[in-house]
Amino acid sequence: MEINISSPRSPYLVFTSAGRWANIEQWITKDRQWDLFLCNYGKQRHPQAAHADYYCDRQGGKFPNLYHAWQENPELFRQYDAVLVLDDDVMFPDRNIHTLFNYLKKYQLWCLQPAFSPAGKISHRLTGVRSLRKLTYTNFVEVCAPLIRTDKLDAFFQVYDPKLVGWGVDLWLMHFLQYPKNKVAVIHDVVCINPEDEIKGGSREIERLQCQQKRIECWNTIKREHNIPDQPLMEYGTVWQLPTPMNIWRALVIFFERKYLRHWGKNSRRARAGLA
Repeated sequence: MEINISSPRSPYLVFTSAGRWANIEQWITKDRQWDLFLCNYGKQRHPQAAHADYYCDRQGGKFPNLYHAWQENPELFRQYDAVLVLDDDVMFPDRNIHTLFNYLKKYQLWCLQPAFSPAGKISHRLTGVRSLRKLTYTNFVEVCAPLIRTDKLDAFFQVYDPKLVGWGVDLWLMHFLQYPKNKVAVIHDVVCINPEDEIKGGSREIERLQCQQKRIECWNTIKREHNIPDQPLMEYGTVWQLPTPMNIWRALVIFFERKYLRHWGKNSRRARAGLA
């Protein structure tokens, strides 16, 4: 592992397992207030490695790669208050990343995620951005972009099995945290885009590592081994924004994005499949 800083510049770390579709350069500004750990799963040195404060090469999934790095150097991670475990292709400007860390501290959360824009993928209704909300307390954050307090992630890694590559990691983490009603949240005031597969050649990088059926089978095995029951995704409460002109304008923008971007996206995918 390469270490390119003498000491942390902030109490916050972003970890990503990066490949050819990485959007890391969009995250970076000269005055960023968080450190970056880049684990490259490609066969050649990552072209955006120069941005990394910590760098390593290791093929594998995001959470297994984070687990491996943590096992090798746990004290490095324990220097930080929280870790944002971010998919490398997520479109997420630096100012939004910094704001996300602020929410963790202000609301004394254990785990959170940014809301997803309708300009990209939204896999679960409660993770999509909604109008006039600051945050919504939930029993779920998606594995795509969880921000986790370091002590909670450290404790989770005492039981985590790296054979679980992606599918179910988020559900296992929530079960481990015992579904607290005011410590896990989706931050609607901070939005990112999880790009559609079509703009990445129509396939997901994780499929090259392990097919979806295999990932589901692995999760079912983990559930049996650890007695993890199925749990419906739930919302427990919302912190609302004030109805200022700016927030009302943003609410209108979100409404039209949800109405037309999602509609366009569905029709576009159907057309490509020859169904429209």
